[in-house]
Amino acid sequence: MTQPAATRFSVVDDMFYRGHHGRGPSSVMQGVWRFTERVEPDDLAAMHAALSAGALTRRVYSSRVPFARRCLVGGARVTPLVVDEIPIPSDSVVTWADERACTPLNVDHGPVWELALGHVEGGGSVVTLSCSHLVTGGVGMVAIAEASLATGPTVSDPPPPPAPPRLRDDLRDAITLWFHVVVAVVMSLARACVDRTVRDELLGAAHTTAAATPTLAQAVHRTTVVDVDADDFAAVVERENTTATAVFVALVAACARSVHNRDTVRVAVPVAMPDGSVGSSVVTVAADDALPDLAERIRRVAARAREHAVASDARPSDPLAAVIGSPGGMPDELMQLVGDRIAARVTGDPGMDDGLASSLGVLPDAFLGVGGHPSDGLAVRAVTTNRSAAKVGVGAWMARSSARVTIAFDLTGVTDDDVIAKTLRTWGLRHRPW
Repeated sequence: MTQPAATRFSVVDDMFYRGHHGRGPSSVMQGVWRFTERVEPDDLAAMHAALSAGALTRRVYSSRVPFARRCLVGGARVTPLVVDEIPIPSDSVVTWADERACTPLNVDHGPVWELALGHVEGGGSVVTLSCSHLVTGGVGMVAIAEASLATGPTVSDPPPPPAPPRLRDDLRDAITLWFHVVVAVVMSLARACVDRTVRDELLGAAHTTAAATPTLAQAVHRTTVVDVDADDFAAVVERENTTATAVFVALVAACARSVHNRDTVRVAVPVAMPDGSVGSSVVTVAADDALPDLAERIRRVAARAREHAVASDARPSDPLAAVIGSPGGMPDELMQLVGDRIAARVTGDPGMDDGLASSLGVLPDAFLGVGGHPSDGLAVRAVTTNRSAAKVGVGAWMARSSARVTIAFDLTGVTDDDVIAKTLRTWGLRHRPW
């Protein structure tokens, strides 16, 4: 089977890469899988082998050609299944998962993911799959994990990993990137000469970059996972005549308003792109917004994000342009030419405004159990590991099943210990913390 061509990094990919090297927040995707019975290492052997041969086992290729963009290729080292023999207290499952999320990952050589097994005091087990956010997002992790659990004669071999680019490919990429950026910068400056709005936008951005810094967390960080009653959640959706995504975004916005102490907040919402990738849009949510109106606004901004991706298809593009917010028509890819140190200062935290609401949809039946052991729930989330570099905000990831709605929260710079529980109670949603 022919090896596919590697996909060059976007601006946001570079932001995640810099985070693994101490320049900005480092983000790790993690699935936390609970079981009511004891799971043995042999029960996970096939899953580990499938993951080792699958799309998670990638490493970063950095070209020797100046300005050629990085990409993911095969050949990463793989770590064995990690088995923690120390029993986990029943009220410390999330704390244990947090510790596994902080395991060292090496995106340049591997390992870039880890599968770990722990046992809970009094019975039951916990399995975590942690990987760099650079390799995949929440939806991608669910799909990869589901494929690793597949059995039977219909299971196909995984596709071969991308091969490292050739020298001429790197030269072509560097020249193309420079050409696009120079043309876009000249056009932006030309517009600034005749358009005062564009000129003010560029000057304002320059002043902000030089003088201001984002609000960063001062070691106040917590993670929370809750199971919300599925019937209660469905009742809110029906009562408000809206969508599950709109209810979720509204919940995150309510938490963010409490954290930031203002009536209107901006929430980043991931969007499925036409090419199968995941981009993002930003929704402004006020305290008095009607949920049917919010659902329609979410659909509109998602459609605009997809249109932007399609319109940008002929040049190096980034689906998170709405989050980065390049001023005055300046190209986002300019950040890929100025060097990692300057780019880290300018771009900051990818994908996070006042809040982030990532809905993963309904989980497949493959996660109901493994090796004959029934599952007691699955949470999928992103965890910020170098927390001092992260902005104050509320990140949340929602996964639904027939029995429960599981929401994982990642709170940075939040001082109110009860903000999640109070918000859920206000909405009349019964819940159980992990």
